[in-house]
Amino acid sequence: MKHASGRVLIVSPDFPFPPNHGGRADILSRIVTLKENGFDVDLIATVKHYPSDSDMSSMRLLVNNIVIVPRCLDITSGLSTLPFQLRSRRGLLSVSIPRMAYDTVLLETEYVAPILDNPGLEAETVILRVQNNETRYFKELGNSSNRITKKLFYYSESAKFSIWHSYIQKRVDALFYISSLEFEQSVFKDKSFWVPPSIDIQNMKVHKGIPQTVLFVGSLFMPNNLEGLSWYVNFVHDHLLDIPDYKLIIAGNSRGLTLKQEFNRERVVFYDSPDDLALNNIYDSASVFIAPMFHGAGVKMKVINAIVNGLPVVATNTSNEGNGLLSEKHLLISDQPIEFAYHIRSLLNSPAKREGLVKDAQAFFAEHYDSTNFIKYITDCHVASEN
Repeated sequence: MKHASGRVLIVSPDFPFPPNHGGRADILSRIVTLKENGFDVDLIATVKHYPSDSDMSSMRLLVNNIVIVPRCLDITSGLSTLPFQLRSRRGLLSVSIPRMAYDTVLLETEYVAPILDNPGLEAETVILRVQNNETRYFKELGNSSNRITKKLFYYSESAKFSIWHSYIQKRVDALFYISSLEFEQSVFKDKSFWVPPSIDIQNMKVHKGIPQTVLFVGSLFMPNNLEGLSWYVNFVHDHLLDIPDYKLIIAGNSRGLTLKQEFNRERVVFYDSPDDLALNNIYDSASVFIAPMFHGAGVKMKVINAIVNGLPVVATNTSNEGNGLLSEKHLLISDQPIEFAYHIRSLLNSPAKREGLVKDAQAFFAEHYDSTNFIKYITDCHVASEN
């Protein structure tokens, strides 16, 4: 059925198809939910590279109009007082808006804030999806990077966002925080909501996995993921080699980085950029998922996706921030190598413990992460803006 707030414009910092990393998957899930609930959805996406014809065709099944805005990636973008993420998307200032007016405009992260100054944008309600505290996020990336040029860039972005993020948040009608922690810290309490990632709770998996296989899936070009993996391989992995048939599988997009040599260790298997079918098979082949991150901000979708795929998780404290999951009830947490290894061993040795953690975590998702909850939030915000 059609809702009162039926005309929605999604402004995305990336083209959401294929949903091959957490940010894209989160955006696409909302588009699917809106489509399934009768909303008329348009999409404006900023991109580094134009999407393929097949990816465009897939998106056209979900949205009425698609507008692609190339990002400006020249060096002058980095010299601006604006964060590079905003400056490179200034094409949003002049892009043609598909319709005369919208009931709701959903900005997917602060990166697309330049659209707010487009004279053609007219909307009853503007909602900002807050994926991260960008000031903290870029500072944490700087802390985890080993390259001085990367560090300087990340710290510069952090400083610039510290100036701009409050200004951006003041200009919107509602803030949808992905992280419960960042929601609690919001200075705009009256218009802030905790809206966790949307999950199709009907498709959560239950499976036994191969008893001695440990899995990591994530973006292998991100310094905080590489830092965490290096910690695991160097300080945790060897404590588990006495377990017969134990192995670690690492899967993700490396963007051409030569990582096989870095993780060329006994019983470590590496899969670079697996497609969806291969990734599903990789999830099915494992019995424990690890999330060893020490720097980052916001919800780590890798943890959510692992539990949705039926895997119990052993995580560091940073990896578990903002998702609402509780240690010992929904997953196991440690920042210490020996205890981290102990948690993995306890799960590898106990199918019942693995099943119990996953069952409780998925029940929590069913209550709080159901994709239909998003419809209630977006409709309530629109009604509030009319009153």
